[in-house]
Amino acid sequence: MPIYRLQEFAFIHDIWVELEYCQNGIARQMAIQSIERFHQMGVKQIRLDTAVVNEASRRLFLSCGFRLSIIEMLIELSH
Repeated sequence: MPIYRLQEFAFIHDIWVELEYCQNGIARQMAIQSIERFHQMGVKQIRLDTAVVNEASRRLFLSCGFRLSIIEMLIELSH
């Protein structure tokens, strides 16, 4: 699959903003600064995961230029 052709890529693991600072554009600033820094490093692709229920996160990253690429599915099995 084309998304797996790159052997090296950056991965944004977490962006966290304390609740009292939400809605101030801080997460967007962190995302944009990360994108700019990875670009300066010569990185060709940045990936991240976000929860299906986290619509705010998806809106944030879409507004920063990310696009949907895969849908991961899972099932919880109890023993």
